[in-house]
Amino acid sequence: MRIGIDVTASIYHGTGVGSYYRLLVPELMKQGKNHEFVLLGYALRRFSRLDLANKKFPFPPRFMEFIWNHLHVLPVEMLAGKVDVFHAWDYLQPPASKARIVTTIHDLSAIKFPMYHHLSTVTAQEHRLRWVRREADLIIADSETTKKDIVELLGIEPERVRVVYLAAGAAFGEFKEQRAKSKEQEVTRVREKYNIGENYLLAVGTMEPRKNLKRIVEAFLGVRSKESGVRNLIVVGRAGWGEQLKPTEGVNFLGLVSDTDLPALYAGAQALIYPSLYEGFGLPILEAMTVGCPVVTSDLGSLKEISGKAAILVDPENVESIVIGIQTALDKRQSLINRGYQRAGDFSWEKTAKQTLDIYESLG
Repeated sequence: MRIGIDVTASIYHGTGVGSYYRLLVPELMKQGKNHEFVLLGYALRRFSRLDLANKKFPFPPRFMEFIWNHLHVLPVEMLAGKVDVFHAWDYLQPPASKARIVTTIHDLSAIKFPMYHHLSTVTAQEHRLRWVRREADLIIADSETTKKDIVELLGIEPERVRVVYLAAGAAFGEFKEQRAKSKEQEVTRVREKYNIGENYLLAVGTMEPRKNLKRIVEAFLGVRSKESGVRNLIVVGRAGWGEQLKPTEGVNFLGLVSDTDLPALYAGAQALIYPSLYEGFGLPILEAMTVGCPVVTSDLGSLKEISGKAAILVDPENVESIVIGIQTALDKRQSLINRGYQRAGDFSWEKTAKQTLDIYESLG
């Protein structure tokens, strides 16, 4: 088969959708050696980041969004050439002349909670999903929770939706396999690099309303006041939008952190605090568990689904619930670490790629 994949999202570092393509595509090519892959990418300002693509075009994604989502013209074969299957990403939905279309829906946050997004994002998704309903042959969802949303909110038949889980990246597995002394040295190096003390909590994610950062900060202050030993909250993620938090003692914003530093940053934390209001999957949960960091997350949706019984679950809209969850995680830290290792082992990019290839081949 000749398989086309839109890898444009790989230019967006520090996002879950960007990580999806950077981690999935190499594994697809390793396992699918009997197939030919056309990796399509388009960007203007970030053109140099299209290193994953083997067919590149100097078009801004916003321009392609208008062409494909709004006008819905220019069949994808005009850019990718003749392909048997084309895998579209979760922002743009191209028409096709003959190719069978697979599309990934990572979440329906923009539709379910439009108040947490820019109007332009909501509008783009509404246009795109209209074409997904009509034309996608199969849809990949990151979780059973997302599949349920797709069926209920979009009215798409359940048999057209396949669930394929994600996993932590290779850097996290490599960190886990290091000797204990090497891990300690790496954690020390990262703490010194970012001027972080020993007793810190970690929050990871793009800074936007649904990540619930305001309540995370309030919960951290509540835990610190109870003489828990916790001194700092470290926040990692891209600058987003929404209400700006006031500078708070003990809260440090690092912005984006390199992939080489991130595993040690997780491993050195007392716990990951991830009470998001909505996620399609929740990759930081598995990243933390892979390297031995206890997890406190929301008791709903995909976050509950992915964490299984290996995390402390809290009500994300109740600060006191988050405070109690953090205290419980600190008290049961080693037990959570052990359960987290076991849970993270249930997921791998090898499995993700195999199941994705099966989906392509079912349309061949």
